[in-house]
Amino acid sequence: MASVTVNMMGGAGNQMFQYAVARALALRTGADLVLDISSYRTRSRHTPPRSFCLDRFPIAARIAPKRQGDPGRLGKLTDRAARWFATGRAPTLHEAHFHFDPRIISARPPVRLDGYFQSERYFADAEAQIRTELAPPSEAGHAAALAHRIGEAQSVSLHVRRTDYTQGDAASVHGLCAPDYYAAAVAELSQRLGPLEIFVFSDDIAWAQANLDLKQPATFVSDGRVSDLGELWLMSLCSHHVIANSTFSWWGAWLSPNPDKIVIAPRKWFADASFDTTDLVPESWFRR
Repeated sequence: MASVTVNMMGGAGNQMFQYAVARALALRTGADLVLDISSYRTRSRHTPPRSFCLDRFPIAARIAPKRQGDPGRLGKLTDRAARWFATGRAPTLHEAHFHFDPRIISARPPVRLDGYFQSERYFADAEAQIRTELAPPSEAGHAAALAHRIGEAQSVSLHVRRTDYTQGDAASVHGLCAPDYYAAAVAELSQRLGPLEIFVFSDDIAWAQANLDLKQPATFVSDGRVSDLGELWLMSLCSHHVIANSTFSWWGAWLSPNPDKIVIAPRKWFADASFDTTDLVPESWFRR
């Protein structure tokens, strides 16, 4: 069977986009899906260390053999050449730009996909399947207690992304969402919905506690008692969402099954204005 292979890279949110676009293409064409995770065996100089995490989800794919992309096994060949040979010399289709690239959905296997593919337009025709296969794993204990509270409240997930966005290349490319953005988003939700209970998720929870003035009851979740994927699960259980310029909270909001959810996303997703984010945020979401 011909295969769709996708280069996996980045954190959980990026991996989920890469899986979704490749899985949708595999379903569309009746192909096998292969995930190349060789990038996680080398350390990137641009981002903090990442690990492959989709093996904790009910995905429908196989992992490429470890030798794929391993220059130690293939002598002097480059990583790219090694991957090319290991997957039957499938041509690589690189994402042409950040916004929707129609070549991707019309590709035919065997093919290798390389990019970030941050738009639901790539997998809209497989939405139900993607929601099932990328359902975050639930957790017991403290996370389960929070899940119960979230289910009983007019709950809003609020995500603050800071740590790696405050330094190096990431700071100049991504930028940060200011406290005013979060205050205005919560105020808008309160005006529409009435009293809220906010559940705050962040990689810098101390900063969030010190700087967010939400004027609504808030629980600061990220205290180390819930795993990263557990936090994604809790986000997805919330009724409404205020997301950061982060694929992690994008997926937390997108995976929420609430048909009446209100999602507020930052209008300015990147500090670098060269990125066209027209297709990044679903049409039913609001940008502020």
